[in-house]
Amino acid sequence: MSLDILDGVEEEVSLFNHEERPNWPMTPTKCNSCDAGPYNGHSSYQRHWAMKHNATVTI
Repeated sequence: MSLDILDGVEEEVSLFNHEERPNWPMTPTKCNSCDAGPYNGHSSYQRHWAMKHNATVTI
């Protein structure tokens, strides 16, 4: 199996996370997977996701 299909994916994810991601809601938001939170900003939600859910996500 070739991994050539993954070339450039990291750059695309980085671009989305820093430039193209939707605006964070004005009200504190809970995690839609485990109901943790509320999170006031995208960075705290992203940190939670990396610590609690990253290992369980498959693409």
